[in-house]
Amino acid sequence: MTSSITIALVGIIASFAYLLLSGSQDKRFPASPPTLPIIGNLYQLPRRRAHLKYTERAKECGGLYTVKAGHHTIGIITDRRVVRELIEEKGSTTSNRPSSHIIQHLIGGNDHPLTLQYGQTWRVIRKLVHQHFTDSMCDKEHVHLQHTEGVQMLRDFIVDPENYMQHPRRYSCSIMPSTIYGVRIPSIRSTYMEHLSYHVKGIIESLHQSMYKHVLSRRASTTSNDEKGTHTKSSSLMDKIFDNREALNFSSHKLSFIGGGLVEGGSETPACMILTFIGAMTKWPSIQQRAQSEIDAVVGEDRSPIWADYVHLPYVAAITKGCSRWRPVAPLGMPHSLDADEWIDSHLLPKGATLIIDIWGLNHDENYYPKPEVFNPDCFYTP
Repeated sequence: MTSSITIALVGIIASFAYLLLSGSQDKRFPASPPTLPIIGNLYQLPRRRAHLKYTERAKECGGLYTVKAGHHTIGIITDRRVVRELIEEKGSTTSNRPSSHIIQHLIGGNDHPLTLQYGQTWRVIRKLVHQHFTDSMCDKEHVHLQHTEGVQMLRDFIVDPENYMQHPRRYSCSIMPSTIYGVRIPSIRSTYMEHLSYHVKGIIESLHQSMYKHVLSRRASTTSNDEKGTHTKSSSLMDKIFDNREALNFSSHKLSFIGGGLVEGGSETPACMILTFIGAMTKWPSIQQRAQSEIDAVVGEDRSPIWADYVHLPYVAAITKGCSRWRPVAPLGMPHSLDADEWIDSHLLPKGATLIIDIWGLNHDENYYPKPEVFNPDCFYTP
């Protein structure tokens, strides 16, 4: 009886000691704000505008610092050299995604392409996507879609200026379904647009499954034509995947998440960039006038610009890069996870740690951009 009590007490003490130490910071790790027992820095982790808080903290702790969320270590990177050494040069151990039971299993059923762990499925999906969006494929198959949707967006601005916030979203939300499913969104009032605009959190359930069913029905309706040799295959990604569905051996759930995840990940980015551009041109009209002069000189007044003109519009190109710097769409990017211990500047980053690249902080570093809040495309201008 006494020995059992002793063992129980030892177990309780050991468990309590582990909890106390779990929130503490290892001295071998990079600089860190002060931690509390058990919870670490949980009380300091920002819930809103995290990129601004991380950037401000970097001024005190340096371009690489760590925080503790309980027993888990998170590294915040706001230094270009550290990004290059850790992410680019050591990508074999720093390119994985953090493991999350909620995201991977409860939400995505471990099939969401943006949260897949590195492995065979990830490699197959990456290869499929890469082949569909190579430079040659974009020039051959996708550029005309962007041009067509861009022309409609300009028309929409003219005939319906009150909804100027929605027209860029329709543009970007139509391009992705067109390339992924072969389904475009003709109006801001279309069903798919409503799903994308008002049900972003439920996009996997509400949007991609309906499009997925559309592809299924379209493929079924063309089966007889395929057999007769009269059907011309669509160039959409999902049609190509269906052409190889037996070899890929993907479940219906995985197929739906491949398409839906890509639509989800790519629909908001162009819209946000266009709205950022509109905001910048409104605030700095002299930049807009200079860009207009360049377009008039290269393109003329008889047609709209096309992709082939882009290489001859260096100032316009500088503006697009300036928009990405001034207001990055994803200011903290996608988190990375370490597959092995890594050392940098004599500091340890342990296996399993999460790495967050503070893109906002990198793009607002006063050492590179003296007035980071000023929109200045000249930083990227090369005549």
